Amino acid sequence: GSFFTEETGDYLDVSLTESILEISDTSNSDFSQGIGGKLDINFAKKTDSYNLLFSLENIGGIYWDNTTQADLDTTFTFEGIEIGDIFQLSDSVLNEVASIDSLLEIRTENKFKSLTVNIVAYYKGEMEKFNFDVFIKHRLFTNYTPYLRAGFNFNLPVFKPGIVVAYGGYSTIQMGINTDIEIGKHIKLQLGTNNILGGLAPKTSTALDFYAGIRYTYKDKLIKRPN
Repeated sequence: GSFFTEETGDYLDVSLTESILEISDTSNSDFSQGIGGKLDINFAKKTDSYNLLFSLENIGGIYWDNTTQADLDTTFTFEGIEIGDIFQLSDSVLNEVASIDSLLEIRTENKFKSLTVNIVAYYKGEMEKFNFDVFIKHRLFTNYTPYLRAGFNFNLPVFKPGIVVAYGGYSTIQMGINTDIEIGKHIKLQLGTNNILGGLAPKTSTALDFYAGIRYTYKDKLIKRPN
C-alpha cells in the first residue's frame, strides 16, 4: 500500500492493492484464542581455538480462532474530521472508520499462521595475535534481508582494537569500531559503536550508536584444608 498527502495538507490518500488485513478476536472473553506450538533447535561447540553456535528458533505456528480478514484493494481519501465540541471526538472517529469498513469485504474464519523462524549461525576463531567472528541471521516468513556481520580484533597486551562490518536485516551497510581495555587483572572496559557511518557519511546511513560496558571477573582461590 501507499500513503499520499496533498501538498497543502487538505487530504490524505490511502491506496491498498492486493493486500490482506487479518485481526484476531482479542475482545473474546474465552480463555483460549487459539492453539499453537514451536520447536527450537540449538547446537554449540567450543574448543581452545574456536566457538561455534547454530540455532533454529520458532519452528511452528498458531491456529487462531475467529480471525477477521479483509481483502484490501481500494483507494480511500481522508479529508479530516469536523468536530463541533471535544465530546464529539470519539463518535466522529467511529463514524469515519465505519465508512471505511463498508468499502471492504470482511469475513471471519479460523486461520493458521506460521511463526517467524529465526536462523542464526555464529563462529569465533581465536588466534595468537588476533581473533575474528562471523554472525549470520535470517528470518523466514517475514520481510527481512539476510544479515551478515563480520568482526576483527587485535590481541594486544592492554588494548584490543577492532572493526565490525555488517549488511542486511532492516538496514543497509553498517560499519563500527570497538576496543577492549584491560584495567588490572579483573576489570575490562568495553567501548565501541556498531555503526559510525551516520556520523561520517550521513547520505549513506542515518544510523549512529555508541555503547560502553564494564566487566569484573572475580576469581576465588581454592584453599585446601589438611586432612
